[in-house]
Amino acid sequence: MIVDEMFSELLKCIKEERAKYTDGFDKLQASMEACVKLFIKEKNMAKILLIQVPSVNNAFNSRLIEIENELVKLTKEDLDELKTLGRLSGDDTLVSAMAFVGSSRQVIINWLREEKPENLEEACATLMRYNLRGLGKA
Repeated sequence: MIVDEMFSELLKCIKEERAKYTDGFDKLQASMEACVKLFIKEKNMAKILLIQVPSVNNAFNSRLIEIENELVKLTKEDLDELKTLGRLSGDDTLVSAMAFVGSSRQVIINWLREEKPENLEEACATLMRYNLRGLGKA
């Protein structure tokens, strides 16, 4: 129940932030920033939900995978839109979406486990610039 509440809040925050933008690249950035803000605000809960519980509970881990797949789906929608508009190269948008979400997840997990990078917002801003360049944004 706590897991569903936390992730419902996360998806709600992401969707609210994304709704403020029409540009696909801006939506991608808003999604990542919403995740980072919530995880910083709820760091202890994020640590429990993303690191401690998944390693001991398969059902919980399956739920996390579902949530991550939802984030991949949202990201893919943005990338498909950008591709349709000719603003994204011919790369496979599903693979690009998985890489985008996966790299973000990795940075957040390292921050929760090892507190490195120390400044998650700054690290995610760097990652965002890196990912957007990789997608072809100037």
